[in-house]
Amino acid sequence: MLHRAPPTTVILGILALWISTPALAVNRFVIEDTTLLSGSRDNEVRVLGDFDQQTYAFSVHIVYDPAKIRVTGVELGADVAALTPAFATGFDPAALGSVLYGVVFELDSPTFTKRLLGTRKEILKLRVDVVGTGETRLEFIDDPGPPGRFNVMTNRAGETVFPAGDDGLITIRQDRFVFGFRGPTAVAGAPGGSVTAEHFATVAHDGGGAGASAWSISLTVDGGRVTAVDLARTDALGLLADGFERSEVTSGPGNEGAISAVVLSFTQPIRLPRNDTATVARLGLELDVPPSGTSTARLRHVDGLRGAGQPVENVVSQSGADNVPTFEPLEIQVSAGATLFVRGDDNGDGAINISDPQFSLNFQFLGGAPLRCRAASDTNGDGRVNISDPQYSLNFQFLGGPPPPAPFPTCGADDSTLGCVEVSLGCR
Repeated sequence: MLHRAPPTTVILGILALWISTPALAVNRFVIEDTTLLSGSRDNEVRVLGDFDQQTYAFSVHIVYDPAKIRVTGVELGADVAALTPAFATGFDPAALGSVLYGVVFELDSPTFTKRLLGTRKEILKLRVDVVGTGETRLEFIDDPGPPGRFNVMTNRAGETVFPAGDDGLITIRQDRFVFGFRGPTAVAGAPGGSVTAEHFATVAHDGGGAGASAWSISLTVDGGRVTAVDLARTDALGLLADGFERSEVTSGPGNEGAISAVVLSFTQPIRLPRNDTATVARLGLELDVPPSGTSTARLRHVDGLRGAGQPVENVVSQSGADNVPTFEPLEIQVSAGATLFVRGDDNGDGAINISDPQFSLNFQFLGGAPLRCRAASDTNGDGRVNISDPQYSLNFQFLGGPPPPAPFPTCGADDSTLGCVEVSLGCR
């Protein structure tokens, strides 16, 4: 239950009056250290208590920097809520920068059986919005007032314990953006030659703020060449409005690769999805095939490649502010020799099911993603890829038709003229 009632001065005044007697023992209030995301809302920060003697009531006064965080509510912690206190209130959401809260377990009882005793009891949970960056603290502060605002515990006789206070450090983490890649991680081609592959540059977001509204990328591939870069079939293309886009293949010593820069809109708040991964550039690659065995090509980001304009840095813009991303390169195993595949596995995921004829139909008639292995999509084995192949697959899967010719159901080598770009997942 969220307690947002205005301060009840009568009961809190009683708590303050109890502060006239000497302290009896050393007890402790603790605010847990917490890492929160920039821009995040409704976070939970726990307030704990160590009670070295039976405690029948307590009050806390916590101060914070409202330029960094905002406390929007106070809830009873599990150990306090279990006692169903007779009084629990005091938080005023309009009092930015401070939290005053008092709890009395029983107001009028002949026995006073409700009490706290023990260590690390969860007494309160603060609901916190993050509005700034960096680090900040939630601090226990006694304020003699008037009116008095104190951190105290009380026993049945109304005697006061002034607890020690362990303040809480709040570390505000900036949203994290990751520049990475998506595409096949294993390809094969003629020994000593080259093989083409299609990959996508990606931007991933993790945090409480908005997604990227603009970005620039600069990338290269070790063990090959970037032959094309554009926004075809990317998430970015579907969001691009009245903004800006420039993508180029770069060349020259120390400058081989590609650059791409995008502003989704100059007038509208259009952004990539938050807490998700989006494709932002399509890359055509030509990878070198070793004379024998397997080599490794590596797609990676590198600052400073230059197209027609100035050298490009890898950076992302979030609500007009720069955010330097982290990077996840992609390694691609390039094998010499025929590519292994299973006939009928159109999407190359290692399983033959309804997704495969759908994948083929999407490619053939709806502008879908290109076939990774045309030989695998030649389901009927006639040396061509056309409407007959998804029909053959559906007949086999659901109507008792004949199975695809070899290689099926185990992996085999591509000795056709159709070609394979990617080794089937089930054959790696």
